[in-house]
Order: sequence, then C-alpha cells, then structure tokens
Amino acid sequence: VVPPNATGDQIREAVDRLLTAATRMKTARPAAEMAAARENKVITVLSAKGGTGKSVVATNLAIGLNTTSPGSVVLVDLDIQFGDCGSTMNLEPEQTLADAALNASVLDATTLKVFLTPHPSGLFLLGPPKSLVDAAEVTAQQVKAILDLLVGIFDYVVIDTSSGIDDHAITAMEFSTDLLLVTSSEVPSVRAMRRQIETLDTIGMTRQERHFVVNRAGTRVGLRTSDIEQTVGMSAEIEIPSSRQVVMSTNQGSPVIVSAPKDPAARAMQGLVDLYLPEQQESSRGKRSRKGKR
Repeated sequence: VVPPNATGDQIREAVDRLLTAATRMKTARPAAEMAAARENKVITVLSAKGGTGKSVVATNLAIGLNTTSPGSVVLVDLDIQFGDCGSTMNLEPEQTLADAALNASVLDATTLKVFLTPHPSGLFLLGPPKSLVDAAEVTAQQVKAILDLLVGIFDYVVIDTSSGIDDHAITAMEFSTDLLLVTSSEVPSVRAMRRQIETLDTIGMTRQERHFVVNRAGTRVGLRTSDIEQTVGMSAEIEIPSSRQVVMSTNQGSPVIVSAPKDPAARAMQGLVDLYLPEQQESSRGKRSRKGKR
C-alpha cells in the first residue's frame, strides 16, 4: 500500500517487497502442498495485539493435540523476541530456534530434532532465541528451511507468533493449512483483529482455513461476543471464559487443559482441539458448541 503522493523510490521499494513476498510464496507452496497431501495440520496462531492470551491458547492446543497423537506434535515459538511458550510448560530449552537457524543450511530431519526440547507428555518444543541479539540474526529464509523439515516430520505443527504480522509470521502462514485468530474482548484488541483480517485478505493469505477464538469471553467489562463477531466479520467458533485456573496453570507451567480439565476454560480449550482432530475422532466425541460443551 503506497500513498497517492508516493515518490518513485517509495513505489520502487513497494514493488520490490511485493516481488520478494511473491517469490517466497512460490517457494513455500510445495511444502504447503506436501502438508495437505499428508493430511497433517500446520496451525499458525495469530493475534493483532499483545495480551490476548495467544501463547496460552497455542500451548494448550498443542498439548491437547499431543494427548490424542503422542509424539506427533511440535510447538514452534516464533515470537522470537519475547516468546514464553517454554515457561507455560515449565521447560527451559537448551537449544533454540537461533541455534537451529545457524545450522539451517545443513539440517535434515534427524539433526533438526537435536534442537527440539521434549516435554514429558511427548510434545516437542522449538523454543525462541534466548536473547534479542540472537533473535535479530534469525532470517525468514532460515525459518522457511526449518518449517520445511518440520512439516515432513510431524502430523501437527503449531506455530505461535508475535503480535501483529511480521516477516516470520508471513513465512509461517505460507506453510499453514490453518490460521487460528485469537482476540480478547477489549475494544482495542477487537478493532486490531478486524484490521489484521483485512490485511490477510489484502496480501492474499486466503487459502488457509480460518478459525476465530474469543479469549476471556463473558467478562462484565468486555464486549459481547455477538458485537465482536459483527465488528470482526467472523463467527467465533470457540469462546474461552475467564478463569483463575488459567492464570494459576500458566504460573505453574502446567497447561490448564491438563492440570484442570474440568475447568470451563479447559473444556473450551478441548473444544478448540476437537476442531483439528480427524473427522472420525470428532464424530466419536460428539458435536460441541463454541463453548466446548457437548
């Protein structure tokens, strides 16, 4: 997008960015098609603003999917500056995305696993860089090489991203079969989500299946879900209610879907997990409402 009074240099820069993005989409498409052929899922979790609980949602989704398919799920923390998926699962990765990125040109399916941190449940985590200096060295091309391998190894690749849309998030989306859009019920978060969805449409990220989640729904100070849906232009498939158990589980490093499975928030998280299970498993569980109840 360029202003009407853009200079020649500004237009040239915009065209260069467009050509770069188009090239990246072409090179990423074979991996995305491979994911579709294997019938696995690459789920990128997005939020337009910080503080929506996006990382908590991503962590619980990954843990829940791993419960049904142990050892076949990897969680990639692509919030490379301030990612905290490890702390929400009480993990301190020795090797991180930065280490894998340094070796991206020589990685294969076997050597990549050296950089993954196993969780006792069988889930694997690719943690974020340990410092901002390391994070600054990670390029989109390195992330592409890593995701290319992970798609071929795991049945489920869940990718947590930083707030907004950066180069790494775009790279992740190019590989994705699904986009999970998370907002809280505050006005700034909802308005930002509407702009994010418009941006996704503008840049052509439309082939992925989209799911919309309202986190911390039902609070007295937040918007009603019906108002959020009208503003955003999407129906919320899952409403995750506010819960003290979510805060406690995050502080303890034990996702609520495991530590307090009967909590309303955990039930809603399980409803989110069910969206991504094979149809035969979904039918055996019974259809759930968007609050995750039968």
